[in-house]
Formats: sequence, C-alpha cells, structure tokens
Amino acid sequence: MLVKKRPLPNMVVSNALVTAADGGLGGRPDTKIADNLYIVGDWVGKEGIVSNASVASAKRASQQILNG
Repeated sequence: MLVKKRPLPNMVVSNALVTAADGGLGGRPDTKIADNLYIVGDWVGKEGIVSNASVASAKRASQQILNG
C-alpha cells in the first residue's frame, strides 16, 4: 500500500571523501553518541560508504543496544 509518493527530481546530492586530515574512517562519529541515543547512516561508523556504512552502523547500534 502506497501512503505517499514524493518525487524529488531536483534533489541535490552531496558527497564527501574520507581523508587523513579528518581522521580517515575513524574520524566519523560512532553510533552511540549519548546514553540511550544512537545514530546510524551513510557517514557513521568506521566502515563502509553509503549503503554499506548505513547497514554497518545500524548493525553496530543494534548490538550496542542489546548489550546494554
């Protein structure tokens, strides 16, 4: 069932490169940013880019939540 369809033909996409000056992959934020507060996405965590990073950060956040 489709609830709402929103085409975005003029949406701007922005990319960034992982650089040594920014700390490489380790310079990106971890999934846990405060007690009971987690973030996930394509620029979170120490592995992957775009969809790989999104899935990896979601997996890490879920493991952190389950492990307390």
